[in-house]
Amino acid sequence: MCKSITKNWRYIAILVVIVLIGLLVRLPEFRTVIPGQIDSSKVIWFDEALSIHYASLDFESLFNILKFDSSPPLFYLLLWLWQNIFGSSLTTLVLLPFIFSLASIVSVFYLAKEIFNKKIGLLASLFFSLSALNISYATELRTYSLLVFLVSLSMLFGWKGWQHNRNRDWILYIVFTLLSLYSHYTAIVYLAIWFVLLLFFNHHKWQKILSVHSPIFLLYVPQFLYFSRWQDLWAGDSRLTPFFQRTFSHGGYQEFLLYLKSLVFGKIYLADYSLLLGGFVFLLLVSITAYFWSERKMRFLFFLILGGYVGLAILKWVYVPKYFIIFTIPVVIFIASALFQIKNLLLKIGAFILIMILFSITVNANRATSIQDQFLFYAPSAYEFIEQNEQPGDLILTDHFNDLSLPHYYHGDSEVELFMPYENNLATADQRWRYWDYNVMTEENVGLVQGLIENNQRVWFFNYLPQSSGVQDPSGYLVNYLKENLNPVKYYYFPDNSEAVQKVELILFEKNVID
Repeated sequence: MCKSITKNWRYIAILVVIVLIGLLVRLPEFRTVIPGQIDSSKVIWFDEALSIHYASLDFESLFNILKFDSSPPLFYLLLWLWQNIFGSSLTTLVLLPFIFSLASIVSVFYLAKEIFNKKIGLLASLFFSLSALNISYATELRTYSLLVFLVSLSMLFGWKGWQHNRNRDWILYIVFTLLSLYSHYTAIVYLAIWFVLLLFFNHHKWQKILSVHSPIFLLYVPQFLYFSRWQDLWAGDSRLTPFFQRTFSHGGYQEFLLYLKSLVFGKIYLADYSLLLGGFVFLLLVSITAYFWSERKMRFLFFLILGGYVGLAILKWVYVPKYFIIFTIPVVIFIASALFQIKNLLLKIGAFILIMILFSITVNANRATSIQDQFLFYAPSAYEFIEQNEQPGDLILTDHFNDLSLPHYYHGDSEVELFMPYENNLATADQRWRYWDYNVMTEENVGLVQGLIENNQRVWFFNYLPQSSGVQDPSGYLVNYLKENLNPVKYYYFPDNSEAVQKVELILFEKNVID
């Protein structure tokens, strides 16, 4: 009895150390590092500014506006509650996803322990604590850390229900699965694959499995009806494939190897050969392990990992690495279990050292923001530039994107005007998926902006490049109107380095001087 208690405390002590390791490697996420551009306390990008904006609304306004957002409401509601209790400072707010990220280390331990044993649980939690993808989003004011935590708990109690068939476990599985569905739509992919695998590997209990999932499907109906994007199916374009592409995609097709690479290497965009090599090696190792150690549990994890990609490819045509994040859970457990399958002690130690080196390299490589994403963090330098160069009577003409980030970083004296909304028609039903309650610039309504700019000698205007990524002015009517009626005297770009793939353009307009 005493030995058992001592052993349990030893495992708990090791788990605490692993959590501390996870905390230490996540602390740098409280800063934003862009080599040669930014090295400061955390800089929020637009989606995070949107989260803060939602959290600052009264509850009725929050409830009404969330139906148009591209994510379910749970994280926003929790952030709203968190802000009202603990305050609205940025450091305080980012503690919420940070806590979920740390808690996931513990939940992954219990999940892996339930599937295999405590030793594999500790190893899986160690690998998870060093997961570059999870570290990258540990302080992101979005739903990803919450999603991972809830999915890991859903898996935990789903596995317990499958193994022990206890009502308590099934009830907790239902609760955490529903919460994950109300956190992000990629949870639909997880649930679909998990449900199919439960039926396939445990077909003699299919009636129980169906009965457990029935309330999940039923209780998800309110979210289905609440979210306006779902309504596009009967509000205009009912073609299923374009609907999913419009609703959840940024366009294009996702490489399968990017999925495999991201699960281990994180969100860094490596050179093509590294991407191919990393993805191929990972697939090869996973396949060999699943073949030689074809234990039922390993095969379950194997199909969960690969099934995740298939589900994501169906739901969304292109996925950036953050959408893969929930499938890092089975990956770290699979790797931990595969390591314990090695019988030779020296080989096992060598493999562990190599894995730790790999995780350490990827954690370090993901510290800095990639070149592709640098433009997202333009706000501090852009607004500082305006403050240093503004003149009395200047106007900052901004869209909804910049209007949300401006209060956090602009401290100057220029007048600020949001050029939308105006008294033009809202987006049509088949556009609502992209523009929600925004009004959209057209040839007919762009002239209404004249009322904003006619009393100012100089106008600062942000313009996203490429122009097609602009939300409220996708066709460039506004910038063309400004060029026709004002004199564009200076163009500035953020970031200003030549390697940046996408940049934010800041244009300074002045009134034409009439001789």
